[in-house]
Amino acid sequence: MATALQSRTKASAGVQTQTRDRAVSVPWYIWSLYASVISVLIGGYWDISWHMSVGRDSFWTPAHMAIQLCGLLAGLTCGYLIFSCTLGSNPALQSATVQVWRFRGPLGAFIAAWGGATMLTSAPFDNWWHNAYGLDVKIFSPPHVVLDGGVLAIQAGALLLVASARNRADGLLRTKLDRLLLLLGGMILMLGLTVVWESTYRVLMHSAACYRAAAVVGKPAADMQPYMGMPAHAVVIRSDALVFAHVHPAGSITMASFDLAQAGLSDNSGHGAMGSMAMPMETVPPEISFPYGFPKPGLYRVFVQIKRSGKVQTAAFAASVE
Repeated sequence: MATALQSRTKASAGVQTQTRDRAVSVPWYIWSLYASVISVLIGGYWDISWHMSVGRDSFWTPAHMAIQLCGLLAGLTCGYLIFSCTLGSNPALQSATVQVWRFRGPLGAFIAAWGGATMLTSAPFDNWWHNAYGLDVKIFSPPHVVLDGGVLAIQAGALLLVASARNRADGLLRTKLDRLLLLLGGMILMLGLTVVWESTYRVLMHSAACYRAAAVVGKPAADMQPYMGMPAHAVVIRSDALVFAHVHPAGSITMASFDLAQAGLSDNSGHGAMGSMAMPMETVPPEISFPYGFPKPGLYRVFVQIKRSGKVQTAAFAASVE
């Protein structure tokens, strides 16, 4: 009798321990989607480096396999989640499912499953594209747009699944999912930076394309104002002080030239001399460029001044001209 009672007590304690461990453990499908995002993160940067150093020698490169592993793993994981919820064999997720056609599953699983299928579809498309047109000039070729759409869907699906599990959790599990959600957001940000990367190569850092890419997440400056009658001013000085130039943005005119032209128009039209007091511009575009060609090699310093919301701002740049 005592032995049977001890056995039941041990069995009950074992069940409670398993239940407690399950309550604080991260669901397996979240780890699986994490592995898929990490795979495409490594494979994406590896593939760009491979193209720059080796070229595209074959579709079956390790970098391509790492990228496609993301779609395969996410598709299988989310496909299993959808079928298990549809057949009713996953009661733990039934309260967090939606219906799409006749299938049931978490919303994130449907989005990530579509992303996995899209990624796998892009593989033969990309292979045909390279065979037909050769190497890509830009990262965003049509097959890569399809591929990136699938990657974006997997990332969004993973975010929704982690956020949904976090909202249903509490205690230690919720803390774990908070950290995983933050880590997943960081990995998505790194993948998003590949859009900016090709415009920030060293040879482009003195071009407008680099600054447009760096400001892609910002908003255009809407508070630019004329400063001393010009949209902006730039001074170019070589390190030995043998080259000095003061330049203005393309398409702008000096205040003196504007006054002379306005005065001539006023004399001919009879509007009086008050027109010469008008500013050459009331608003300044958010993007400004300076037409200047460096006359000789050397180290240069470029000082730029603009006016925003009534305040003059000065920026200094270094340029090595070879």
